[in-house]
Amino acid sequence: GVQTCALPIYETAGTFTYGNTGVAASATTGSGSALDQSAIFFDSRFNYLQSTASLTLLQSAKTFYTMSGTGFLQNRKETIGLTNSWGYDLTGGINRRVSRATTIGVDYAYTHFEFPAFGTLSDTNAFHGNFTTNFARAWKFSMQAGVAISEVQSPFSFTLSPILAALLGQKSISGVAYSKVAMPSGAVTLSRQFPRSALTFSYKRGVVSGNGFTNTARNETGLGSYSYSGIRRVSLSVDGGYYGVSGLGQSFGKYSQYSGGAAASFAVAPATHLTVRYDYRDQEIAQSTYGLQGSRVSVGIMFSPGNVPLSIW
Repeated sequence: GVQTCALPIYETAGTFTYGNTGVAASATTGSGSALDQSAIFFDSRFNYLQSTASLTLLQSAKTFYTMSGTGFLQNRKETIGLTNSWGYDLTGGINRRVSRATTIGVDYAYTHFEFPAFGTLSDTNAFHGNFTTNFARAWKFSMQAGVAISEVQSPFSFTLSPILAALLGQKSISGVAYSKVAMPSGAVTLSRQFPRSALTFSYKRGVVSGNGFTNTARNETGLGSYSYSGIRRVSLSVDGGYYGVSGLGQSFGKYSQYSGGAAASFAVAPATHLTVRYDYRDQEIAQSTYGLQGSRVSVGIMFSPGNVPLSIW
């Protein structure tokens, strides 16, 4: 018979001003997440709330089913022209272990986004094949590949010429524009677990909720990170990456962000860690003179049970 394996529920809430922080990346990144580090645009205030529930069902020792649902709210500073948004994501898949090291599977995801200030909404259906394997004892490789089909509806309005306005008896014409886009979607991750450190490289391409200016957007992300916890009471890490966002159904240039950072965590008391982090970021918009470079140093206190120093992103 089918057995329930796990039923985790996650609640996440936060507020940020700067997008180039490890805290922001950690809080908004995860499988099925509707949020993204590039969601923070113009270094403007960004508040969010996200709820996620997932379920794993075991049919046998080799076959299992996964289901998850995510809902979110994003609140932005609309006075500078950005829009709030909300949405949800529903995902289901079937996986089979073909050997002790390798698992294959397929999944389907449905995503709905709405942007009240722009009057825009979208629906996306994504279909993926999945492959995961462990090799050379400590290495892990996973790949997800498929297609995402997005349908976007946006209102439009334009002013008529004086002659047409007189003939038609109205000064403008309004309506709803519809676009449908199919694009490659998926992710690749390569990681190595050492006794006291970890190395990870990842690439992801898909559909996200945008950054308050783009509504539904095509996202491309490449990341690399290395963390080390071999020093007593200390954990160190470095990371860097690229984020690219281009709106679906919008004609402005592609938004790109390049970032890099380093962090350290010090265990100062039971379950209490002092964290220090440095980040650099370069934002650009294609076909525009917009460019913003910036560095941030952040210091904070984090709480996590256990004797090992808190792992930094």
